[in-house]
Amino acid sequence: MKQMKKILALVFSLAALVLEILPYGAVLKFAVDEGEGTKRVFFSYFDMTVYGYGVVFPLLTGILTVLLVILIVVSLLKKAVTPGKTFLISLSASALSVFSPVIYGLDYLSPVGVCITLCLLVSTVFLFQKDALK
Repeated sequence: MKQMKKILALVFSLAALVLEILPYGAVLKFAVDEGEGTKRVFFSYFDMTVYGYGVVFPLLTGILTVLLVILIVVSLLKKAVTPGKTFLISLSASALSVFSPVIYGLDYLSPVGVCITLCLLVSTVFLFQKDALK
């Protein structure tokens, strides 16, 4: 049962990683013309344009998700990884994925970003189960 929860956490973490790679997750707002307002442009979580404009949370979320996938795979192959570290990284990635819309406003929220957050939260729940932490 413990292995099954880790496998489910891995599946949801991989789903989040695939969604982060797609160019629809991170959002930036740009001015169009004077008096015409702004337009939203979507980027991958790993795109340096987002980081260059000062929105660091998608990149940090992506890095933590990659680390989370690696730790879950290593913990499935051998018992060298402590489950507490895996849980904390998953919780940190989940929290960071919410920071952009909270700090910059809901215009920085995309449907793919919501799916990424939900996948990371579900992965965190599977890693939090008592027997998954042993």
